[in-house]
Amino acid sequence: MRRLHQRIAVLAAAVGIVGIVLPIYGGDGVAAGSEKPENIVLTWESDPRSSVSVTWRTSSASAANSVVEIVSAEDGGTAKRFSGTSFAHKTDEGAMRIHEVDISGLKAGTSYTYRAGDGTESGWSQPGTFKTEEEDEARFTFLFTTDTQAVPNASATNGYGIWGEIFGKALKQYPDAKFMLLSGDIVDYGNKQRHWDFWFEAAKAYLPRLPIVPVVGNHDAVGEGEANFRAQFQLPRNGPAGEEELAYSFDYGNTHIAVLNSEGDLVAQAAWLKKDMNASDKLWKIVSMHHSPFPSHPDRMRESRKYRSKLVPVFDEAGIDLVLTGHDHAYMRSWPRIGGKFKRGAAAFGGTTYIIGGTAGPKFYSMANYGWMRVKFDENIQIYSGITVDGNELRMKVTTRDGRTADAFTMRKFSRKYGTYADVGPSHWAYGILRELTGQNIFSGATLTEFRPQRPVTRAEFATLLVRALGLEKQYVGKPVLFRFNDVGVEDWFAYTVHVAAEAGIASGMTVDRFEPNRAISREEMAAMLMRAYGAKADSAKPEPAASAPFADIGEASGWARMHIVQASALGLVNETGAFKPKDKATRAESAAVIYNLLHSIR
Repeated sequence: MRRLHQRIAVLAAAVGIVGIVLPIYGGDGVAAGSEKPENIVLTWESDPRSSVSVTWRTSSASAANSVVEIVSAEDGGTAKRFSGTSFAHKTDEGAMRIHEVDISGLKAGTSYTYRAGDGTESGWSQPGTFKTEEEDEARFTFLFTTDTQAVPNASATNGYGIWGEIFGKALKQYPDAKFMLLSGDIVDYGNKQRHWDFWFEAAKAYLPRLPIVPVVGNHDAVGEGEANFRAQFQLPRNGPAGEEELAYSFDYGNTHIAVLNSEGDLVAQAAWLKKDMNASDKLWKIVSMHHSPFPSHPDRMRESRKYRSKLVPVFDEAGIDLVLTGHDHAYMRSWPRIGGKFKRGAAAFGGTTYIIGGTAGPKFYSMANYGWMRVKFDENIQIYSGITVDGNELRMKVTTRDGRTADAFTMRKFSRKYGTYADVGPSHWAYGILRELTGQNIFSGATLTEFRPQRPVTRAEFATLLVRALGLEKQYVGKPVLFRFNDVGVEDWFAYTVHVAAEAGIASGMTVDRFEPNRAISREEMAAMLMRAYGAKADSAKPEPAASAPFADIGEASGWARMHIVQASALGLVNETGAFKPKDKATRAESAAVIYNLLHSIR
């Protein structure tokens, strides 16, 4: 019991450690393990919000016990112990023991300190840290690089020291990054444990505290390399049969990410990917694989055909936004592929963008010129990328080893949840209003990607918007609604909402039996409908008219509309100053603003 209390005290004291936490390693990183944990790495086998997977190795003669203790400040510093499994793994350097512990049942958005070992006092690693995904992580950043393969030494000139340096620079630039995605050719010879050991050793300050999402490359798969890959990373087992842990997918925030094995069965993976992506409701969809279907190297065209024929049709059909690859050791960004073709000069909305991520190792290749290339960067210098998903925006910045920006771009998507459009950017005055109203399914775009804020609103459209905003459709379900207007047919999309608006006393016809649904609504008509809607829903009485007319041109308004305009101004439903322009046509952006004001005034 005393030793248990000592262990808890050590872990609790480790909470709040600032900076890099180093695990204990023995030997020179080349031998097949020591008695203490080595090659510690964090991955996810299941949900990043509630779990993390810890993998490490020891010598084959060490204890078979696999234990991780964790503690968080939110749990009051009480340590929890999780047990896993271990197995003997034979390599060309000799046998070693791999330990795997999948920790589940964690709290979302929580920082934890952990240590791994065999459960004995002398067998623990030094503390490491991790943080689970937030419950609703709308904005997050992850790191991306590729081809860390090198000469099996620790040099930062031609060895795996380059990879360690790149990882450190990326984390310094993006300290809140959630994971590192590495798109293949992790090592030069996957069947040589010496390469894996130098790779782990180079990043031993970072792998125990930032989950990695690894992709198998052709160099990783050399000989028995796939066995080494599977042994040293715990990964989701949701891929197609035969490709377990080599092809897999997971969610993070509003993004679904699938990893493919470009050395494996492409037909099986294409069928799996189609089902996997169709089953996801995430806004952003990303695929990572090692080989690019659209290469940059002049000698890659022949081998890339199989990826174009078997995988690209699925990417097109599934609406993949970003394909992150490696293999060519130079950076390339494609034009967006929309409707089965690359669109030069296309807007940032829509289509699939293909990225070749350069290299984080010592090897560089030349580039050709192909029609799909939008950005080329072939300097002989290593790069890394930070990719930020922020609601309906995805931003990627590519940085060179010496700190220069090699590329930066933003992708945007239409989303009812995030309510943003290609023609209403963050600087537009209605940006925040549309985010809220579109998220509530009150507004939608004029097209899939555009809002068209200056387009006039018809009388039918504004009546429909008010009905939706007030929730009147549900209130009238099962109740009789009189179809009173001869120019509103039962097959018109607005037929029901226009007549509900009339039934509720919000809208009236231009005559007794004519509504003129397709006529652009004037600003004075909009004010009248708005005040009737306020009267139907507000708890308090309508305000007394202002002592003086709020607008210099109030005299230009129709007599029936003047009181509505004055009252709407007094309530803050319309915010114009100076002139109201009562006879002008109301725009889509203006109608969004007044409905936004209405909803906030009656809540």
